[in-house]
Amino acid sequence: MTHPMFDDYSVTDPNTAMHGMTETVSAYEPTMKALFVNTYDEVRVLLRERSLQNAKISDPLMGMLPPEQYELHRPIKEFLALWPLFSHGDHHEALKEGLRPAFTNAALEPVLDSARTRCAELVEQARAAGTVEWVGGFAYPFARHLIAALFGVPEPRLRPAVAAAEGIVQYMAKPLSLTDDDLALTTRKALDALRSEIHGTVLATGQGPATEALRAIEASPGLGPESAVAAAAQILTGSLDPLAALLTDAVRHWGRAEEQRDHDADALTEETLRLGCPFRFVQRHVSAPLTVDGHELRRGDRILLGLGPGNLDPRHFSDPLAFRPGDDRLAHLSFGFGPHYCPGAALARGSITALFDELRRTGAVVSTDEAELRRSPYLSVGKVLALPVTFR
Repeated sequence: MTHPMFDDYSVTDPNTAMHGMTETVSAYEPTMKALFVNTYDEVRVLLRERSLQNAKISDPLMGMLPPEQYELHRPIKEFLALWPLFSHGDHHEALKEGLRPAFTNAALEPVLDSARTRCAELVEQARAAGTVEWVGGFAYPFARHLIAALFGVPEPRLRPAVAAAEGIVQYMAKPLSLTDDDLALTTRKALDALRSEIHGTVLATGQGPATEALRAIEASPGLGPESAVAAAAQILTGSLDPLAALLTDAVRHWGRAEEQRDHDADALTEETLRLGCPFRFVQRHVSAPLTVDGHELRRGDRILLGLGPGNLDPRHFSDPLAFRPGDDRLAHLSFGFGPHYCPGAALARGSITALFDELRRTGAVVSTDEAELRRSPYLSVGKVLALPVTFR
């Protein structure tokens, strides 16, 4: 029996699979050489465990590659190691401090104001059309506008950088991407394009809070230009596909859970986030001997903490697959927990809340064609490809 990580979720519900994973606290997956931890309490504790770190101590899969293949994949791995998501120690803390000014409430308010205006325009266009392909007609245009406002770059000029970042996400999302040399070649081209776009467009012309933070990172002796590109890549990838998927989930919930619409937009947003966890697993590496659910782990071993499965753990959330906003649903893991809590949480929340507010303001009545819902095949990252939505 294969691990759920290797199944295809193009037309099946990933939440059903992740809910099933919570039947066991943990399971070792030999192909990926990783221990999956699936249940809410254990994941929450391990997110604060000091002997676990983001940065790789060793990579047994890389070590198994022949030299030529190793050199093909090495530049990608080295670049990913600079991301805030995958770094540790002084580098991670310096990046976090460098990015912090871009995500304060004061910095984000004009960005979210612009996003609310764009949200109203796109909803009005969808209402006028009657039926719209939501992912391409609302979710991605909204997400791209938000990112452009965050960087202070006109949205059309940012599209090449967004496309390059999407190319890198494919490498990250695919299980055992180290075995796919064609994907590595494509990803390296995307990485070169991303460097060019970040330096030539964003850093050269941008006026938004994220660009100001990237310039400070670029000028920092301990960080520098490549760290600035890595930070930009994480912002782009964390703000595009995941947000588009969450905005699609939001309109699905609005259409299907009519009895829940009396909840305020904040409660609707939190329940959307719980059920639509965008990055479903976070990787950690063991820096000192550790026992997890009876598994004796050594330095260098790898753990995948299931944020998505944890959000669907019936031990913590009653009827976990149902959309039921309320106070008992708030402590979800979608933005992590502890020292690596997602800095973009307020931006994501504000964007989803803007959509719920606009749907309520306009009295929107929608239906979604669930038979036509299409997702990325990979379990690790939430990405929606298509969903027809009808406004009545």
